[in-house]
Amino acid sequence: MLKKITNSFIALCFALAFVGVTAHAQEEHSATQSQSPQGRIQLTQQQKNEITKLQKNILQQKKALIQKYVEYGVIPKAKGKEILSHLDEHMKHLGESGYGFGHHQHHHDFHPRHEKEE
Repeated sequence: MLKKITNSFIALCFALAFVGVTAHAQEEHSATQSQSPQGRIQLTQQQKNEITKLQKNILQQKKALIQKYVEYGVIPKAKGKEILSHLDEHMKHLGESGYGFGHHQHHHDFHPRHEKEE
């Protein structure tokens, strides 16, 4: 009898924990969807300036790292130039989008790693 009660209690605890987790997830989803009509957060100019400054610092550090890799022979010079130009393009696109974190569509079906075998 005690074993039945213990097992029932454990099952009840698991059920309540699962209900609590799903309810919390629903609350978070609702909160993020109500931030603006499109579900995107609008940054103030001060926030945009701060993020721009941080992004530029990150870009400079990444460039310095790539240049060191080229200097030490880890990355070929041509590949280093390619990476640096890609970083510049990425920074340009970030600036054009207002440094937002909008939805990015991933086209996995078109990526060579994700091609389906026929």
